[in-house]
Amino acid sequence: MLGAALLPIDTSTASASGTPGAEQSTGPLDRFVKRYMETMHAPGMTVALLADDQVTSRAFGYGNSQARLPVAVEQPFWIGSICKSFVGIVAMQLLDEGKLDLHKPVLEIMPDLPFVNDFGPITAHHLLTHTSGLPNWLQLFSSDPSQRAKQAYAPGDRFAYCNLGYDTLGLLIAHLDGQRWPEVVTARVFRPLGMAGASGQIDDSVQARMPTGYQFQYRDRSCTVADPLVASGYVLMSNAAGSIAATADDMAKYMRMLVRRGIGPAGRIVSEEGFKLFSTPYIKAPVLSPNASYGYGVGVETIDGRMMLRHTGGATAFASSILVDLDGGVGAFASINAMQEYRPNPVTKFAVDLLYAEKSRRTAPKEPGIENPLDCKRPEEFGGVYKSTDGETLTVKAQGSSLVLTGVRGMTSLRSLGPDLFSAADGRVLDGGGSTDAPSEFALIFERDKSASSPGVIGLSYGPRWYAGERFHGPHEDSRMEEAERYKGVYTNDSPWMSPLRVVERNGKLWLDGVEELHSTGIDRFAVNGGEGTLELEFVSFLDGRAQMLKINGDVLRRVALIAST
Repeated sequence: MLGAALLPIDTSTASASGTPGAEQSTGPLDRFVKRYMETMHAPGMTVALLADDQVTSRAFGYGNSQARLPVAVEQPFWIGSICKSFVGIVAMQLLDEGKLDLHKPVLEIMPDLPFVNDFGPITAHHLLTHTSGLPNWLQLFSSDPSQRAKQAYAPGDRFAYCNLGYDTLGLLIAHLDGQRWPEVVTARVFRPLGMAGASGQIDDSVQARMPTGYQFQYRDRSCTVADPLVASGYVLMSNAAGSIAATADDMAKYMRMLVRRGIGPAGRIVSEEGFKLFSTPYIKAPVLSPNASYGYGVGVETIDGRMMLRHTGGATAFASSILVDLDGGVGAFASINAMQEYRPNPVTKFAVDLLYAEKSRRTAPKEPGIENPLDCKRPEEFGGVYKSTDGETLTVKAQGSSLVLTGVRGMTSLRSLGPDLFSAADGRVLDGGGSTDAPSEFALIFERDKSASSPGVIGLSYGPRWYAGERFHGPHEDSRMEEAERYKGVYTNDSPWMSPLRVVERNGKLWLDGVEELHSTGIDRFAVNGGEGTLELEFVSFLDGRAQMLKINGDVLRRVALIAST
């Protein structure tokens, strides 16, 4: 696998701005990063450290795995949603200048914005804190010109992560400042802080300087960190929800400004009051961590008794984390050149712990353990024989911290995707044909008896199929949904952000990718209740009784007719 193929020699490097003290403190961090990358199958990583006003940049692994080219500290990485903190800083600058009113309805400023606020006026404060009630579309202007974003609840009522809100903020900032978002952030943040390698937009020019970004080869199914990666294509983006690429040195300079509470090399870039507003915890934000709250574009959390600013970032082929200890005066940023559905939070946390211990002359923390995401917790709970109504049998056995599934087509290990959720390493065992390295087309869901005081596993779902376990004692019949054929199928579009979606029927219900149940909300309309709010689907453009298009999350997907792999 790409991630496991780390260089056999030490590929980490330090920037010239690193100090001898900071260099010595990175020994345990270097070891931890390499163990972390091996466990998580990460191709490469860049790390920025800040301590005592000094910055250090580190690089690990491959910037191009095929050519065996190591990551260079001079290469910018796409920081994803960490960009939102830059939006917060710029918003505070405009507030300082009297250009922005945080509590004025944005539709009074820009009446042509395509959203509907039936539950109440939306302000910049609501957009900055993810409390607008708008859906979590990637962008405000969807591929369907007639589509308008609608609120699901009253502004300020609850936190629901919303990329659309930050795209809107970028448009609002451009309107108020008279420049486009990439120009605004360059002039107001990058240049004053000396972030010479940073870009406010993702284009061909900046991507030519970046390491190769990787994504899963099989985008039409749930994958684990052990599944194969391929190089991702170029993307064009200026959406303020996540359009910044920066080097480790750039991010260290940004963290230095944060630790100084808004002061750059030549003086303040945001007022003391503006920075206080930026870093105020307004509302709980469990999407960042169980104890985190959200400020203006940044998470705020007290960790080990000290105030921290934090955020993560995900892009099509990059994953990032930033953690800044405002009270301790240290910070860390890490970014991986692959999107494998995790963020390098353990790296930034251990780095901050090391730097704070050194600065405060305390005993250095021990290297933390690294949990292998492929391992199964309590594998003995899942063992047993599972049978479908047509007589197919699957046998699951525990082997150490792993599970092994045996079916009529052979045997395969199961890899954890989350609680009670697994992928078959060899998809051919469940799907028939296909490549030897392809995981199963659907995730396997072990279902529990929720009515029991100690819910045990009673069944196993796989795409359109359901298998009764040995502990299942109810009726085992395959019910059918009369109109399921109108919706079942595979839908896709050309967006690099959107994976193909499969709609299947199982036990008389419709399921998105075999995992999320679709709940009817009207004629040809459904909703999925997810962790970041409700996802709305509308099936349209019917031919021969089947939907040819699917509207979802501000995007339009088309039906593709696929046959089984051979």
